[in-house]
Amino acid sequence: IINNIFCVLYCTKIFLSYDESHRAFCLLLVDVATYIKEKTMEYIIAVYRSRSVTMRVYNYLAGQNQTCAIVSTPQGAGVGCGLSVKFSRGTLSAYGHIISQAETFVGFYLVKVTLRGTTITRL
Repeated sequence: IINNIFCVLYCTKIFLSYDESHRAFCLLLVDVATYIKEKTMEYIIAVYRSRSVTMRVYNYLAGQNQTCAIVSTPQGAGVGCGLSVKFSRGTLSAYGHIISQAETFVGFYLVKVTLRGTTITRL
């Protein structure tokens, strides 16, 4: 990104003083940091050993008007039936105790997807 900005400045023959270029560079760094932050996604998955239990938990959360989805269990979790329920941290705090009581419950995992890859952490 930085090289592209300097290329654009050079190709359009825009020459800036040191102060102007320093200011432009600082603004660029803020934009890059904002871009990286916006490209970071976090969500929680609940992992179960049974597909039918996964479906029941999904139906329960959807019935409570919670935003959730059924997703493939990431290999990093290393357990489960292959399907998990994906939802937000808010749903975890509101319904975590209830959905963790379902039979075949394995655990909750925090999934972070960034520009550098995906990390999975057991909660």
